[in-house]
Amino acid sequence: METRKLPRILSSRSLAGVAAAYSRRNMAWNDDGQLLLVTRQAVTVATPYLTTTLASPSVQLDLALHRSLNPAARIVKEEEDDDDDTIHVDLPEQATHVLARSPFEVRWWVTAAVSKEKGSDDEYGWTGLGDEVTGVVADRDRLMRAAVWSPSGLNALGGALLVVLSNHGVASVHAPEDAYNQAWSEIADLSRATVQVLGDGEIEGPSPTLAGMLHMRKTAMEWSPPTPLPTMLGIDGSVLALGNRAGGVELWAYDGGFTHLTAVYLPRPFATEVTWSPWRIVDDETCVAQLAAATSDGGVCVLAVTRKAYARSGTWDLTVGSFSTVVQPDKRTVNAMKWITDDTLVMTKPGTVSIWSTSGDAPKTIRLERVGNWAGCNALGQAMDIHFVAPHTLHIVLSSLSHHVITDIFSSPHQLCDESLRLTLSARDVFLDGRKKRRRTFLAQTDRELTANTGGYAATGATGDIAAWIAEPVNFHNLDNATEVNRAFDFVVADLAPDGADARVQRLKSALEDSPSLLDRSPLAVLVPHLLGLIALRDFAQVGVAVLGLLTPHEDPRIAIASQSHGHQGQGGRRALMHIFWGGWLDTYRLTMVLAQWGERAWPPLAPEFRGASLKLQDAIQLALAESMAKWAGTDIGEDDAMFVAQLADGAVAAGQCPACGDTIEFASGTAVCAKGHDWERCSVTRLLITTPEYRICTVCPAVSRVPSSWGRQEKESVASLSLAQTALDAAVACVMCGGRWARPV
Repeated sequence: METRKLPRILSSRSLAGVAAAYSRRNMAWNDDGQLLLVTRQAVTVATPYLTTTLASPSVQLDLALHRSLNPAARIVKEEEDDDDDTIHVDLPEQATHVLARSPFEVRWWVTAAVSKEKGSDDEYGWTGLGDEVTGVVADRDRLMRAAVWSPSGLNALGGALLVVLSNHGVASVHAPEDAYNQAWSEIADLSRATVQVLGDGEIEGPSPTLAGMLHMRKTAMEWSPPTPLPTMLGIDGSVLALGNRAGGVELWAYDGGFTHLTAVYLPRPFATEVTWSPWRIVDDETCVAQLAAATSDGGVCVLAVTRKAYARSGTWDLTVGSFSTVVQPDKRTVNAMKWITDDTLVMTKPGTVSIWSTSGDAPKTIRLERVGNWAGCNALGQAMDIHFVAPHTLHIVLSSLSHHVITDIFSSPHQLCDESLRLTLSARDVFLDGRKKRRRTFLAQTDRELTANTGGYAATGATGDIAAWIAEPVNFHNLDNATEVNRAFDFVVADLAPDGADARVQRLKSALEDSPSLLDRSPLAVLVPHLLGLIALRDFAQVGVAVLGLLTPHEDPRIAIASQSHGHQGQGGRRALMHIFWGGWLDTYRLTMVLAQWGERAWPPLAPEFRGASLKLQDAIQLALAESMAKWAGTDIGEDDAMFVAQLADGAVAAGQCPACGDTIEFASGTAVCAKGHDWERCSVTRLLITTPEYRICTVCPAVSRVPSSWGRQEKESVASLSLAQTALDAAVACVMCGGRWARPV
């Protein structure tokens, strides 16, 4: 095996609590660049401080802080914490690597999803039927079991929703007012909403029967990817799948509120895991996805789901078949499952990985080999992550942080032992580095006695080398343990396989040139793996010049917008404006501008050059949007839109009138201050003054915007009657300057 490069730690801290039960659902990135972490008591949402002009997050107290005191102070502290029953042992004999940490260590905003307090008896009329039981005693406390993200763009601020599943089988949906700083509030309880769709014999009066209770208890969940039909831009057609204890899988849609679409029943017990494939476009109006469900007896079933679009009315239709069994039950639980392409499903059981294709062939099964020689590193652990590395490689990560690299998965899959060991040793080094500064001393003679109890793992990027996880050390040799109040886990982000600067800059260049629609993915989500990869470089300070060379897009944004909006100019309304705002080269300009803003902070010596590039891109985007919106607005306007159209006609720099004193406000200088000193903010979408306390701010760039009056409206037809300015605000699902998601200041 060639010489292994040591991993690089990008961020780490100790957090209080205990990780939830082993699950691939305990940690996941969303399409807004945020990370969820599931513990027994809460679901935490962490956002990296990277592509933003907001103030940096406050420094939170690290539970392991006192371990870094000077030696004399540490001895005093340990004497204070000394207990009569503590067994003192020598430090571990095995030496560990001293790992390098990035000098540009990533900081995080941390908040949580807050559920409404409910008692199952009072709220639902439930009995103990179907309770999750540990030993012989049912767990009566409300604990977190799993969480999943929705596609981006579903909440009112342009970001994602969060669905949380408790150990009682309650599925609740959460949305933010400020996704970075404020708690995510519960907006829907889908277990309670199920009561409204219970059939005959499942409800008696206001209370469900035993059969109804089983329908209300959820066992598995996943939200499908966004539907990719260009004719339905801005009209979501994604579907939330919820498995229930009665053996069914319910399908729900969201459009400001939840709608129960249908329920399909499994041929055997109930679903323990569900997962969606990407949507495959059949024609301009139809797309198809596969929904796989793992059952409690170890089987796997697959269901075809079809979404048909009606572009004229802006509505969707749903067609489903019935579940077909693709893996026969063998009483071995499927502990993780994921579609890696639209026709290839990967599922893991203890010690094995199976790969099934919709072509109908029997699944290919690979037996995992042990990696490592320390306690608990066998191949029988729970799979915490399945990551596909194109064109034909899989990374499987188990709960002991052992990595299993499988190649040639479409022809003759086999495990690469050397590469598996290389990644496993890197993850092990990072894990042991965190153990050195923990507040609780572990009773272990050697590091080989310690096992990584991993509560969640999430890789990011095309290669999967940059990953985040939460883990705590355990010792199975002497059953060392502690009460929950004294336990803590380490949250770590690390680069496990550092490579050269040229390769990472080239991948960043490819991401800029082939930008996804920023309506579906925020700039932070697109750039996170690339920026973390740059931060991990040992010669990070020297890479700034290479990144600066990427900040020149190849096409004038005015030409780009004209080409992508061609054919929609005569349609009018919100949908035509959506085609003007989102997609194509305009998103490339936005992504490049966000990179320039980050580069200004990351490389201070080059700050003037990055700032100049950012302002140049911002002016180009603003002018291109103004010209295209002026053509869209036309000439048939009402009195309320006269100022809006005047701003567009003048390239968004027309003079305005101060609402307080009536003096003229000149905007050409970039300020909005009248001669008497009245200071105003200007809406980045309509270029009108913001004169009310209701507004929204961009989480990436300094833009602010008026709030569309359509927020809170229930009738779809009400949107059609909006003024041109309000239609533009409604189409600005995300920031039109940079593609960032909105927040509402509290």
